[in-house]
Amino acid sequence: MEDQYRRAFEAAERKARNSNVLGAVADYRKAILFQETSEAQAGLGRALYDASQPGAALEALKRAVQLDPANADAWMALGDVYLLDDKTREARAAYERYLGLQPGDARAPDVRAVLQRMR
Repeated sequence: MEDQYRRAFEAAERKARNSNVLGAVADYRKAILFQETSEAQAGLGRALYDASQPGAALEALKRAVQLDPANADAWMALGDVYLLDDKTREARAAYERYLGLQPGDARAPDVRAVLQRMR
């Protein structure tokens, strides 16, 4: 099962990088059937977000942080989805969790700027 998961996950990541979001969604879902991981749920959430499906993206990203509260990328994407849905309080909390986990990440200054504008 691990090999099947890894192949499906890697295929999803390639498709996501090549902007094939619907293909990525399908492969992330396939990977999750083999093994549910925070990494796959977060990837699914990002792909669903890119496919303009914020409700489904939100559910996948919530599951990702439930599976691994230390998944900084999932917190970042969760903040983006909340912000898109005008849920500023939830977006702020998600972005702050991300910054707590990855304060030196290359995206951190942009997130801090977004938080500053939210005040």
